[in-house]
Amino acid sequence: MNRLTETIKHLIIINIIFFIAIKFLGNNLYDSLALWFPENQNFKIWQVFTHMFMHHPTFYLHILMNMFGLWMFGTPLEQMWGRKKFLFFYFSAGLGAVLLPWSIDFFQFNSAINTLLESGIPQSEINNLLNEGLNPNSIYNNASVQKLNSIINTSSVGASGCIMGLVAA
Repeated sequence: MNRLTETIKHLIIINIIFFIAIKFLGNNLYDSLALWFPENQNFKIWQVFTHMFMHHPTFYLHILMNMFGLWMFGTPLEQMWGRKKFLFFYFSAGLGAVLLPWSIDFFQFNSAINTLLESGIPQSEINNLLNEGLNPNSIYNNASVQKLNSIINTSSVGASGCIMGLVAA
């Protein structure tokens, strides 16, 4: 059986603290710590790191399985690599979990913007749609606008990205 290392223990404690804090302090803290698309007004640079410790506050089994995975896969990796290399890899996996979806979202975001511009919608109207959200009765209610709305108004929590990096290793 793998002995719980200090680093893994601290990572588990941090994840649990984030989970409990979100559970009891609510949506404002969740919105402040979860990762938003950079064009969203909720985006803050620290979210690139804080999202790595986030779980949705109602999914108890999810955090339980992630912490089990952290212990199961992280402990032997830390024992093999040492604390510094393990933490470097862990946070690199978390950053990778940001960069891959963001690169896809940026491509889709820019493609949707270009589609709207080519269809004759002025940039000022597109900016209004992005800032004010999609009005279901808008004459601009089409697939490209809905895609923009989806990208901008969806947050993500990325503790699983760190764990999947450990599984891959």
